[in-house]
Amino acid sequence: MKSRPKEHEKNKKMKKQKKQKKGTGIFLAFVLVWLAAWGDRQVFQAAQPQNLQDYEKAKVRSGRQKGDADGDGRVTLLDARQILRAALHLAEIEEEDRGSADVDMDGRMTLRDAGFALKFALNLMQPSHFVCVGEYADFQTINEAVSYARTFCTKTDRVLIFIGEGTYQEEITLLDNPGIDMEGSGAGKTLIEQQSWYPAAPLYTTGTGTFKNLALIARGSTNSYAMHFEINGGTVRGVTTFQNCFFCSEGNAAVGVGMGADNTVIFRNCSMGSDAGPCIYVHNSAYGNQPNQNFIVENCHLLGVTYAGSYVAVDDSATMWGAKGSVMNLKFCNVTTQFPGSIVFRKNWDESYPFIPDEDSNINLTGDSHGNDLAALNRR
Repeated sequence: MKSRPKEHEKNKKMKKQKKQKKGTGIFLAFVLVWLAAWGDRQVFQAAQPQNLQDYEKAKVRSGRQKGDADGDGRVTLLDARQILRAALHLAEIEEEDRGSADVDMDGRMTLRDAGFALKFALNLMQPSHFVCVGEYADFQTINEAVSYARTFCTKTDRVLIFIGEGTYQEEITLLDNPGIDMEGSGAGKTLIEQQSWYPAAPLYTTGTGTFKNLALIARGSTNSYAMHFEINGGTVRGVTTFQNCFFCSEGNAAVGVGMGADNTVIFRNCSMGSDAGPCIYVHNSAYGNQPNQNFIVENCHLLGVTYAGSYVAVDDSATMWGAKGSVMNLKFCNVTTQFPGSIVFRKNWDESYPFIPDEDSNINLTGDSHGNDLAALNRR
């Protein structure tokens, strides 16, 4: 008689467990049906990389991205379904494909992977602030990645586009940059080139942005810069920085910069060359009352001598167009040249100098300009 309460409790517990299992089965069945219904309609970012090391880890030994269980070159809800089913022993994944189902990269395919897959699937609308361009990456072209980033980035909540090795024949336009930065695999490995026509260029940008480890090349005998920055009297403000980049134009200056109020453009550890113009062409705003224009070149190398032997060309556009109060500060530090050369400064349409006068009202060579091969760029 004393054992009956125990049996009753045992039976009660078994019924409760069966009920729980049934409920779990219904939930999993619902998940599988939902994944099956939506699997080929949505694509999500598996194991969002936070840095370049995570990006490298996100590739399978075979070149397949982690989470690509069905081997179609994408990570979709179909993959999440397959991983989930395999982890629940409802289906099997081939042995050679188990690495791609190991989402958490712990060397095993377990329910933890299914949990990650389900988590990714239920967070489809969460945008990634680190996207990749390349053969096995999120996007195959830079402009595809830019279009994606434009849908949610802001100037304070930015997106970094990492561009893998390769040559990309594209024109990238980021006028008043919405919040996009770019980084390549190296100036000798990630090349963006195009036969553009002015004002277009392989990169045409304004506003705030950071660009690293890229080569920008304007091909052909067109009049395009490799990189074009032009405010043209607009209200765009910001700081644009180039680091460890290479610029080359076959038809104009390597870089062409038109400054504006409250804008700073910086080149650090870059190389520039041209077949038909100076390496650097920069001018102040042609409009009056344009304060805080800053152009900075540090630790850069200038290649070749083409534009009348001048590596750097500077225009006082304000004076040329009859405007006043457009002061541009120039800072050059440790800039080297391939051969001896010079600069040209045009004060007006018919007035030019091989140096920047100390007393000039609009163009100011800052006091900390020093260490340059071109003596005219060192503050006397």
